[in-house]
Amino acid sequence: MSKVCLVTGGTRGIGRAICLELGRNGCTVIGSATTPAGADNV
Repeated sequence: MSKVCLVTGGTRGIGRAICLELGRNGCTVIGSATTPAGADNV
């Protein structure tokens, strides 16, 4: 069974690092961003 993780503020700084690490560990990651351009960075 895989895990699904929601990370708010997942496009910069600590939030981005958390998103990337969770993804590397096999989680499905849902990140939020305030702008569509920010979401393209992850």
